[in-house]
Amino acid sequence: MNINVKEIRSHIIIICGYVILTVFLTFPLTYFFNSAIAGIGYSSNSTSDLGIFLWNLWHTNKSLINLTNPFFTYDILYPFGCNLVFHSNTFLHGLLAFILLKLFTITTTANIVTFFTFVVSAYGVFLLIDYILKNKSAAFIGGVIFAFCPYRMIQLLEHYDLASTEWMPFYALFLIKFISEEKRYYINLVMLSLFLLLTTFSHNYYTFYLLIFTALYIFYVIITKQKKFSDHVFV
Repeated sequence: MNINVKEIRSHIIIICGYVILTVFLTFPLTYFFNSAIAGIGYSSNSTSDLGIFLWNLWHTNKSLINLTNPFFTYDILYPFGCNLVFHSNTFLHGLLAFILLKLFTITTTANIVTFFTFVVSAYGVFLLIDYILKNKSAAFIGGVIFAFCPYRMIQLLEHYDLASTEWMPFYALFLIKFISEEKRYYINLVMLSLFLLLTTFSHNYYTFYLLIFTALYIFYVIITKQKKFSDHVFV
């Protein structure tokens, strides 16, 4: 197996570039990294949803430590408890927090998770555009546009769950590969299924969006006749 050191180095540089841009474009968050989170401030009459996302990280961490169901809690509506299946649980962020909370406070952990969503969202789009256009400059810019678009930035005010877009471009990438490549069929199928699952456990709204995207993309390929589907696509 040949390892392209130059290619790996270029991807590391690109990821570092997205990290630097995240630090710059979310400023002054880095200045208050250990003491505050992004979003609107709290007051006596605040209706902000931000606190629930800190609770999500705490609850998932507590559930994993105690080996209890992370999608149910007795801490709400005690003693009957509350089902969290349809709650904006951001479960995967909770898994990441389970590791980080061994080293950091809940505030710092939340900010690291926030940075994670920016960098991975940008890098996923980079890979997607580079696969289609074979142009790393355009791909890098596309990653910046997606990760730091107004929609994602505005979600930092109150809705961290809706900033959980990081797995969506990876799903789109492997869907396109699955349809367009004759080889690596099973690998691409497994990968697109994996990223659909990761998206579901980040925010289930986006699962439906990806299913809509899948239908539209297949329809596009069929009507433009860009590729005659292999038999395995319809198995």
